[in-house]
Amino acid sequence: MSRQASRARRGRTRTLVLGAFAAALLFAVGFVGHDKLAPLAPAALQPAAPQPRVVDAQAQEIEALLTQTSWVSLGGAGAPVHILAHRHDETSARFLTEMAPRLADSGAEVRVTMFAPTDRDGVVQSTKAERATVAELWLSRDPALLERWLATDPARWTAAGLPSADEGVARPGLVTLGRRLAGQLEGLVAASGGRVGYPLVIWRDGAGRLRACACIDERSWAVVLEDRARADPAPTPIEAVPAAPPAPRRPAPPAAPTGRPYPDLPPPKAAPSERTSETPTPAPVPRAQRSAPSAPPIAARPQAEPPARRETRPAPGRARPEARRQDDSLFF
Repeated sequence: MSRQASRARRGRTRTLVLGAFAAALLFAVGFVGHDKLAPLAPAALQPAAPQPRVVDAQAQEIEALLTQTSWVSLGGAGAPVHILAHRHDETSARFLTEMAPRLADSGAEVRVTMFAPTDRDGVVQSTKAERATVAELWLSRDPALLERWLATDPARWTAAGLPSADEGVARPGLVTLGRRLAGQLEGLVAASGGRVGYPLVIWRDGAGRLRACACIDERSWAVVLEDRARADPAPTPIEAVPAAPPAPRRPAPPAAPTGRPYPDLPPPKAAPSERTSETPTPAPVPRAQRSAPSAPPIAARPQAEPPARRETRPAPGRARPEARRQDDSLFF
């Protein structure tokens, strides 16, 4: 009996010690926070990292909302990766400064949409400077402004030089639009069974499926990068068939002459290869005997009648001389 009693007392002692240790551990977790004690716990006791969720059932509604947003591009020229975040959360700021450049290097176009958290139970969840910066980013899409905002402590950020988003109509409307967008995306992701939190990352994987990740846990960041860095699926056999060679180009038809057409002449006669004595070569025709164009006949001009010859008579009293031949001359 004494041995059994001692064993029972030792069992109760172990139970009390384990209970006290468990109570102390639960108190420490509630006081300090799970995110700070999680790295100290053994790997077997740590909860699994949240995995990205496929949201194909709500893909059409989610993509329709993303097209209505105003994002800031952080580089890249591939498939878009949308990041919805707010500056009031340090996890979102770290994801944008550490993971966004790596996503851009993997070939993705990183699109960041900032919003100001919605007030809860009458308690303001954002600062005046935060709302002013969100409205300015929706209007200007300035990546330099976003970079300065992320590099500055939220408590010291004053949004110097930016118009207030609490006055007027346009800028307060942009703040309201960002809050409404965040609420609608939270509802769609929750309806698909995903976890809601920020930063909220939405992209399409290598298979073309729309995926969403509430990257609150840093261990899910590597999952997003690995899924985004996967190679595109292999082309189908139809796409793998090489293209047929291009057909030979036909010569262009000759251009039509712009002037008068050239007359069709008969082909020239072939010259005889040898000349014999039986076929004498005709003598060349003188140029004077060549056929020349006949000139029109010249009409004969009427000739004038010669004037009548007047007979000369000797003057009266003077005899007409007679013709005599000299002796030494043959002429008269």
